[in-house]
Amino acid sequence: MFDFIHTESECDFKHNSFQIRIRLKDSWDSIIRKAEFTKIDYFGDWQFKPYDKESSRRLIAVAYK
Repeated sequence: MFDFIHTESECDFKHNSFQIRIRLKDSWDSIIRKAEFTKIDYFGDWQFKPYDKESSRRLIAVAYK
């Protein structure tokens, strides 16, 4: 990630790096169940449409204890 700062009084550049791990639904199922959540709902968007592996652009998990 690059952060360029340019104002009247400051000119700076900062660099940070980080790892992102993409997890698929099966992986989340395993992790969430190991954490002893009792119910998991999956949605494909922020309007709570059902998750579809082929067409959903997001995977949103809602877990209940």
